[in-house]
Amino acid sequence: MTEVKNNFNVIKEIRSIEQQLYGKAMMIAGISLLLTLSSCEKDDDDIDDPEPVTEIVDETVDQMASYPGGIPALMDFLNENIKYPEQAEREGIEGRVVAGFIVERDGSVSNIEILKSVHPLLDAEVIRVLSLMPNWIPGRQNGQLVRVKYSLPITFRLMSDDESSNAKIQ
Repeated sequence: MTEVKNNFNVIKEIRSIEQQLYGKAMMIAGISLLLTLSSCEKDDDDIDDPEPVTEIVDETVDQMASYPGGIPALMDFLNENIKYPEQAEREGIEGRVVAGFIVERDGSVSNIEILKSVHPLLDAEVIRVLSLMPNWIPGRQNGQLVRVKYSLPITFRLMSDDESSNAKIQ
């Protein structure tokens, strides 16, 4: 009976540590995302669009495109869907991949590209997950829906043995 109680306490302690680590990772990712989103810009030049562009949007818009549920929901989506590639984990590959994409007038995500590469395995995982994103709430300029370019940093970091045996995405 004592052994079962000790095992329960160990599991409870592990869950507490995991929750603390998740909270810290979410905070770091959120801050990083906010800093990156502040440099968003509109980009109509390299997109095939049958609808004529009637206005040019400078580096800022009246209302930025946003992920449904905001940044916390975006972080949840990324953490739930990104899987640390096994080979990258085995080889100890870590780093921050920066991806760019366009939020279209209908909220869909297009033109996903890697702006800063770490390794092809990590890059491919970021592209895979970003292509799964649901539609965003589109940006607006002067009351009109506009296309907005976003940059999104995603940090792949392996936890040390004393932190956890699992890889974490920030």
